Amino acid sequence: DKQPFKQMIDFLFPLCLLRLSCMQPGADSFATCKDAVQKLERQAWSYSSYNKHQLFETGVLVFSAILSCAKNLSANNILELIKAILQIHQAPPQFKLKLADVLSRNMLATNASLFVLGEIKNCYKDYPASAREMTEVFLSCAKIGRRIHVDLGLKYFKKALNSTKEQDYESYRKLYLYKTLSEKISIAGEDCPELAYNIIRLSEDFCRKQGDITPAMKYRKSQDDGKGP
Repeated sequence: DKQPFKQMIDFLFPLCLLRLSCMQPGADSFATCKDAVQKLERQAWSYSSYNKHQLFETGVLVFSAILSCAKNLSANNILELIKAILQIHQAPPQFKLKLADVLSRNMLATNASLFVLGEIKNCYKDYPASAREMTEVFLSCAKIGRRIHVDLGLKYFKKALNSTKEQDYESYRKLYLYKTLSEKISIAGEDCPELAYNIIRLSEDFCRKQGDITPAMKYRKSQDDGKGP
């Protein structure tokens, strides 16, 4: 099937021309790149499927790399362009990591890279993920931050360490799911003792992994120890 390959060429070829245009002496690179961002914004709506979404993200990374070789671009210009890109594309932290990595290799894009790293931090502040995911992402942030300044790398390394000690929100979301399921079963009025028992044991297992002891678990433990009321 040649269609996906043709779509890739159609999407990336204008970006290659943009690179050549921005490398020309005396070029108004900021105006040219701003126009490219507007074109990306107009195209973004048609890249909702997974494959096209991946292509769009690749295009954004290529565009970010182009900023490194563009003439007459200031640090503020690059920051403004990256902010505009992130408004178009509500990217997950994993993609923002790739973007920050590309930007951190360009001295003029340091502020833009710092902005993207800050966006990753804010994302997890508003929408916490599993402790494992946040630890891995912040360790990657530490590597990128160290490229900019050693203290910044240390800052994100400490965040990675703290993430290992924080509550695992993913497990708590699973607990909420089990709680909701058990309530639905009760409301339905169906007699499902085996199912209810399995849900309770699953919930207790997750609590145990979290280091939490529920009243039911305390009661069962006291019964097992022969210390029940």
